[in-house]
Amino acid sequence: MNNRAWNPFRKECISKIPDRIDSPLTKLCEPGDIVLYRALGYQILGGLISDITSSPYSHCEVYAKDGWTIEAGINGVSFSDGMHGYKGGVDIFRWKGGLTEKQRQGIVEAAEKEIEDPYQYTLLLFFPYFSRKALVRRAAVHSFICSELAAYVYAKNGLNSCGNKQPDTADAPADFGLSRNLDWLGCYVEARKAGGAKRNVWSDQIQGKPNLFDKIVVALLVDPFSKKTTYYEKKAEARKALSEYRAKRP
Repeated sequence: MNNRAWNPFRKECISKIPDRIDSPLTKLCEPGDIVLYRALGYQILGGLISDITSSPYSHCEVYAKDGWTIEAGINGVSFSDGMHGYKGGVDIFRWKGGLTEKQRQGIVEAAEKEIEDPYQYTLLLFFPYFSRKALVRRAAVHSFICSELAAYVYAKNGLNSCGNKQPDTADAPADFGLSRNLDWLGCYVEARKAGGAKRNVWSDQIQGKPNLFDKIVVALLVDPFSKKTTYYEKKAEARKALSEYRAKRP
């Protein structure tokens, strides 16, 4: 198993898969699966994303093959092996009913075409303060935040991963956690399945206590000026719909 832990500040952009990673997650994941990272309690940026969206998830990747994902990170779009050694837990999501071979191949190829494209800092920095339309107007062509990349490559293959009105957009990793179009395969800590974890629910046991500094920043600098009301309304609707869906299952 590859023991290199996820490093959000690494400088290189990995544009080719160098080798196959021997890991339980490599055996579990299929091309096109969505990988969501849970924010660790001490993480600043991850904690802010988690607190702003009221979700345990702070990062999103698309599984490619051989243990590697494709992510939009601070160094642009590249391959990543971070899910195997990550201590905060990663949740694996799969298109409900499974993808066809053509869809899996199409999703990965669409993501690979965006490798080395830049990261979209505008969406990251201004998400809490602007409406969806305002964000789209400010977005550069072919630059992504992590959740936008995943939604975009699914939409390129005719799939609405988050059930949004605009299939090729996603506000945050939380959108995938709430999506009725995706099945949850569980939470994995350092590539081993974690007991007691629940879909889209923060876990102190896995993630540690939430960051108090982040909560203060959100309370002082985000909530008083934010225009993210519609986002929370959408989340509330999605939670209700997901609950109703679960209740109807045999």
